[in-house]
Amino acid sequence: MAIHSSDVSNMHVFWVNNMRLTDVNPIRCGWHQRNPGGYWGPSVPEVFNLHYVLSGKGKIICGGKTEHIEKQHLFLTRPGTVIKHQADKDEPWSYSWISFEGERAAELLSLCGFTEDVHSLYAPELYGIFDDIRRLDRDEGVPATYLCARLYNIFDRLLRANDPGRYDNPVAQYCIKAADYIAANYFSHITIDGISKDLGIDRRYFSRIFTKYTGVSPQKYLVTYRLERAKALLASGNYTVGEVASSVGYDDIFAFSKIFKKKYGVSPSQVKNREEK
Repeated sequence: MAIHSSDVSNMHVFWVNNMRLTDVNPIRCGWHQRNPGGYWGPSVPEVFNLHYVLSGKGKIICGGKTEHIEKQHLFLTRPGTVIKHQADKDEPWSYSWISFEGERAAELLSLCGFTEDVHSLYAPELYGIFDDIRRLDRDEGVPATYLCARLYNIFDRLLRANDPGRYDNPVAQYCIKAADYIAANYFSHITIDGISKDLGIDRRYFSRIFTKYTGVSPQKYLVTYRLERAKALLASGNYTVGEVASSVGYDDIFAFSKIFKKKYGVSPSQVKNREEK
């Protein structure tokens, strides 16, 4: 499909060094001031593109539906989806945008409220982030780490706006903090008793609410997290079984091998040898 675009009155696309990050990988960014009625598309993006309307208004056409977008709205174009967007004839929009890809990009956008049928969100709290992009020095490139930090800031603010109860509910807070703590410290000698003490709550109460919230006990969650990380390390073929065991919090290689085989039905060495062939 050919891509058609009418003129813009002013624009800039910033060069970004592609670091090929795994979860969320920024590719480019920029800003446009469209002429009255100025449009882009119909086109099929290859990556995700977040646009933020700094002034004016316009519309997007996707899946045969037209959606009118105004100032302080964020709109998303998805890879593989035909879309066209067009500035208003009387109040043409200006917008900043970030293009990105990544293994967790779709998941994070969905959690933020961008489901398959939702292409735009009202997000006045994001104005400063996107206005900063418009004010970047045109003569300098933009570090990928700068954009990655901005993207995670965007996700964080949208997550809080989309599901405030997830953060305001004390029970959810305890469970989220515990899960985050495990993800950050699974390789050390952490215990469920220690986690509950750090949270300042009784261990039995903590175990009860965590199990209800996640569907598994804190101990099983910790063991599963460690074993999943171990399986990934073994599959890389770069580490010995002993190195993997100690890297995920097990000092006793035999105990590690036993619990690993019980979980996956094969020994750690079998996983490693299979990947080396």
